[in-house]
Amino acid sequence: MGCLTILLIFNLKTYYKFFKNFHKTRLMESISIPEREHIKELKCYLQDELNDCKFIKKECRNKIIQYFFDRNDSFLMEGKRLSVKEKSSLGINTRLQITHNFVSVLTPLGLARKNPKDILVSLHYKAIFAQIRDDNILQWNQQGIIDEYELSAVKDGRDCEWCLAMHGKKFSINTKQDLNKLIKDNCTCYSHCRLSMNAVIPSYWYDK
Repeated sequence: MGCLTILLIFNLKTYYKFFKNFHKTRLMESISIPEREHIKELKCYLQDELNDCKFIKKECRNKIIQYFFDRNDSFLMEGKRLSVKEKSSLGINTRLQITHNFVSVLTPLGLARKNPKDILVSLHYKAIFAQIRDDNILQWNQQGIIDEYELSAVKDGRDCEWCLAMHGKKFSINTKQDLNKLIKDNCTCYSHCRLSMNAVIPSYWYDK
């Protein structure tokens, strides 16, 4: 395994370590992402995910953006909490602490989820990993070393059938195929796509 491949895998594991404790702290302030050149800002990726999200009301998308990026905004978690009876009537896990403000931004599909708070976590992961995928291809093109990359599924029983079928598939970094769009159109994983991108080191580099 080449040094660059090891470095990329390490970076992804570092991101996962940061995100494990997401639910305990504010989304964008709980992580410290290494500085790197981006194709577009994280907020744009989050907006893209919200535009496709069936669980958040269209008129409330800006509230989600504001909550994620404004340290002084705590609208979703403030206010009166739902009673056990109210949560039970909505089919929400009665052990969850959830406010009327948070419920107010959800569509009927969002309310139908056992843990509506998972929606925020899912949006976060989808946005951050979409940015990472684009940034990886940008960096590989700039470095001029990598010609293609390989996708790897986690294979822990939580991958959707499409993600499992994509395991081991290779793509040229110069292809016009938009990996994020491919994932958006096909992945049915519960929270987000967890396919990792591993750089394929050209064989001639091993002989140097």
